[in-house]
Amino acid sequence: MRRRRQWLAVLLAGMMLAGSALPVYAQEEMLEAPVESGSAQSAAASYALAADEEGWNGTWQRTPQEIMDYLNELGDAVYGSYEMTFDEEPSTSVPYAPGKLSLETQQHALDTLNAIRYIAGIPADVTYNESYAERAQAGMLVNYVLDELAHEPSKPADMDDALYQLGFSGTSSSNIAWASWSGRSLSETLIYSWMEDGDMDNIPMVGHRRWLLNPDMGQTAFGMVDGDKGTYSAVYVFDYSGTSTENYYDVAWPARVMPTEFFGEDFPWSISTGTYQDESQVQVNLVQNRTGQEWNFSASGSDGEFYVNNGGYGQTGCIIFRPDNLSYKPGDTFQVTVTGLSGGRTLQYPVLFFDAETGAGADGTVKEGWIQEDGEWHFYENGTQVMSGWVSVQEEDPYNGNQIGKVWYHIGANGTPGKMDTGWIEDETGWKHYYLDTNGRMMHDVWANAQEQPAIGMPEGLYYLQSDGSVQMNGWAQFSEGAWLFCRPGDGLVQLENPDNWASRKLW
Repeated sequence: MRRRRQWLAVLLAGMMLAGSALPVYAQEEMLEAPVESGSAQSAAASYALAADEEGWNGTWQRTPQEIMDYLNELGDAVYGSYEMTFDEEPSTSVPYAPGKLSLETQQHALDTLNAIRYIAGIPADVTYNESYAERAQAGMLVNYVLDELAHEPSKPADMDDALYQLGFSGTSSSNIAWASWSGRSLSETLIYSWMEDGDMDNIPMVGHRRWLLNPDMGQTAFGMVDGDKGTYSAVYVFDYSGTSTENYYDVAWPARVMPTEFFGEDFPWSISTGTYQDESQVQVNLVQNRTGQEWNFSASGSDGEFYVNNGGYGQTGCIIFRPDNLSYKPGDTFQVTVTGLSGGRTLQYPVLFFDAETGAGADGTVKEGWIQEDGEWHFYENGTQVMSGWVSVQEEDPYNGNQIGKVWYHIGANGTPGKMDTGWIEDETGWKHYYLDTNGRMMHDVWANAQEQPAIGMPEGLYYLQSDGSVQMNGWAQFSEGAWLFCRPGDGLVQLENPDNWASRKLW
């Protein structure tokens, strides 16, 4: 099973911002297809809809199982867990050399891009282009040397003109990004920079996202140069070589079935319709089915941010909205309704969020707290099953006079992830020991006759469990009014048969 990943990325454009105690910056630039080239405009025209068409074709929807199978086949690299390697290292000083990313690194990034496209329901068969790789790599060298993120960079004074022109062709045809730290993977940049597109300079267009979700893309390649100046990354996007004969429109992110690993709660939502849209006419309604919370978006006022962009970023006619105060859990479903589309069209579709790593929420059910499954009790937090560690709930506490309070349980310590534990539990330091009752609850402020646990050196016998639930390992503990028993150093066992280990009054 894949490890849950912690992503460290702060996306910005046109500005820099400290994101943590360490200086963590990221920046990206966006480009629009030149109108005179005709490529974006002609591609958009191919997705034009008749007035009586209903919009999204439901057969494009992936099932949660299909998505999980697809991601599992690709493996950990699709989430960014790989080392960036080069077949030829870049030279960032004279004599300059662009270097060459390894084919393995290119493939990992390409797998992530195709996974994104697969989730979105568009062709996921984009292949590697060597010429694009040379341009993207040279472009990132130019940006790195200048220490500037630019689609149209100036020429470094000491750089060969042919190398500069090759780099310019890359920067002017690619999504590009910069992060202040070295070694950021291309898959992380794909998911948490270009597909996020949520900073104030990018959210009005989400252009990086739209280029990556352009159904007509058939080939691409990546470039990267990193070092003391940070990580400069590129993905070549000016490509319309896809061979699919199907018209794809209303391409949405989040997709209709959306892994939470690919979409954060603060990401903007977008729908690329493929045809011109009039912002003054478009209205969006978003409803969270579990809570009934509702958001509305239009040019006259919105419960969040709202934009309509008809620029040539892949597909035209993009509707963008970001709900205020949105939170979701695996299993949450939403209903999206868009009215006022060109030709009087209305679009309505559901969105399901689920955890592709564990499958949580794949059935459209948000699970919380203790749930009995196959005769075993499992605990869920935020819709995801807890596989190990302590969890707490508010319930009657049998060891505190049956008062309502916080009761602790432990999960997964005895070799079965996700299973509720009973009996002995040793903390990670090996210093404290706990004894859970037959219902899995932490016992505290109580004497307990415990079973033997040789693995952690605890004999069978009588123990005192303190207010924090841990065994008292040494000294006197009150057994009853006026009677005190001595807990043996090292394991806390009380030996009642030994008169030296009990007293009728506390010893001062």
